[in-house]
Amino acid sequence: MINQYPSLIRRDLAAIVDIFFLIFVIWIIGLVQVKLGADKNDLGAWRFLIPIVFYEPILSSRFATVGQLIFGYRIRKETDLLKRPNLLQTFVRTFLKYFLGWLSFFSMFFSEKRR
Repeated sequence: MINQYPSLIRRDLAAIVDIFFLIFVIWIIGLVQVKLGADKNDLGAWRFLIPIVFYEPILSSRFATVGQLIFGYRIRKETDLLKRPNLLQTFVRTFLKYFLGWLSFFSMFFSEKRR
């Protein structure tokens, strides 16, 4: 059987692409706010929080993030690799990834599926 799970380096590189994409999106939101007359010093935390909180869950549940597209992998359910996780599952996955992701660096080396 061909290994269909992305390597750690592909996942890391996709995450780096996604980080740069999010920085770009946040920058564009700031530019638009300033053009619409918002004070540069009062752009609000929502400009950072909304893209960071919603970017990965929404795109992973429907298609793929920019990084996942570039590096050619998709997030799938563990029970059925043909199905995408639903929106709630991707929100939980993203929350756990943000707060417990460092644990995966230890466990991935011992997992056959690198999950």
